[in-house]
Amino acid sequence: KMHEQAERLFRIYVGKEPNKAEGYNNLGGVLRDEGKFDSSIEILRGAIYRLPEEPQLWNSLASVVMETPEISQARVFLEEALRLNPDFARAYHNLGYLLNHIGPIDESLAAYDRALSLPLPVDDRVEVEHARAICLFHLGRLKDAFKQWHVRTEPRYKPAPFYTFNLPEWRGESLAGKQILLVAEQGLGDEIMFANAVPDLISEVQPGGRAIIACTPRLVELFGRSFPQAMIGPYQDFKRAERAYRNIPWLDRAGPIAFYSPFGSTLEYRRTDISAFDNRPALLKADLDKVAYWRGKLETLGPGPYVGLSWKSLIMQAKRAKFYTPISMWKPILEVPGVNFVNLQYGDCAADIAEAERLFGVPIHNFSELDLRNDLDGNAALCSALDLMITAPNAASAIAGGVGTEVWFITLCEVWPQLGTDRMPWYPKSQVFVPDTFGDFANGLARAGEALRVRVERHRTNTA
Repeated sequence: KMHEQAERLFRIYVGKEPNKAEGYNNLGGVLRDEGKFDSSIEILRGAIYRLPEEPQLWNSLASVVMETPEISQARVFLEEALRLNPDFARAYHNLGYLLNHIGPIDESLAAYDRALSLPLPVDDRVEVEHARAICLFHLGRLKDAFKQWHVRTEPRYKPAPFYTFNLPEWRGESLAGKQILLVAEQGLGDEIMFANAVPDLISEVQPGGRAIIACTPRLVELFGRSFPQAMIGPYQDFKRAERAYRNIPWLDRAGPIAFYSPFGSTLEYRRTDISAFDNRPALLKADLDKVAYWRGKLETLGPGPYVGLSWKSLIMQAKRAKFYTPISMWKPILEVPGVNFVNLQYGDCAADIAEAERLFGVPIHNFSELDLRNDLDGNAALCSALDLMITAPNAASAIAGGVGTEVWFITLCEVWPQLGTDRMPWYPKSQVFVPDTFGDFANGLARAGEALRVRVERHRTNTA
């Protein structure tokens, strides 16, 4: 990740070897990873003029364009790379990634299959296998998707953590009377989302058994209330030689454990059909006293409905930015009259809130007494007190959806957690506003704004 130094060295290389594609290819990649998309495109376009028969340059240009609003143009560059080299596995991988976003999804799957039929380095192969699993989720082929998605736990997949305990992994065996360790994985929102089948396993170990849950420290209190029959504690993460390790220092207090399972792997055996997500109660239970407190605070703002807002991720790297919208685009929602908007965006968002009020004359109420990022128990209670949340797909939305609050998602395209549906099946009440064309956030926001107007009118009728 020494991008600045790498950029300088590759520029020196390109100056000394102007007719070798590798230098331009790597320089373009570094600039892309730094978020300097225009500079990367300029370098690669100039290289293509000099070396038009080099397929890796066309492929690299496509990989940069895919991070910009002009993403659909990347297909032309990938097709040229594949014309020059019909057995270019990396280009098929990138084509699969592109089509997984702009469609058609079935063509995306075909591109991944073609990539896997060709020779690939181990790191590239596991990356394609993981991407293919995500594509299968898009298609709603859950049984196949969960089976292939298991690659994310294998040592050959670089982001996979190593565990410091030595236990057999659960593969669907009977759990009656046994203890099973359930380990949360990935980000905070994923920990909540992938816990969907945890209540099933807690029930299945009874009588005589127990589920042991290791989660991020911020979730211990909320999970403890939500899963009272389980033993719950925090995991600890550390790195050694650039590998991630997950340690559970209190595990020896649990007694003999028969199996362990990452949260997501439980879904492979308990959520193989979309109907298995239906008619389920809210996963998380907020503190009722805190919910009552926040309802009282909301009522001081005036009449409802009370609508929570979250518009970005706390992690806004260059490659992630395209999935989120600036608050200045939320006019169709913020100008709906008769709504009290409440901030659920944690992190430093004071400037965004001030900009929204300046542009639209509408306050987004922010309760500074609540640390939305670290006090997740309070966060969950506030979410429970709201009528609705409108949000980008992020950790804040998982908390609201987890406690059963209705959640409307604003996305740039169909996203894999929809599991081939028009909603987020992980949560009891959800709706996804997918734009008619990839990345047309204005379209999705406009439709959400119109839906909110209808919702407000219904609220007025019901409370009259």
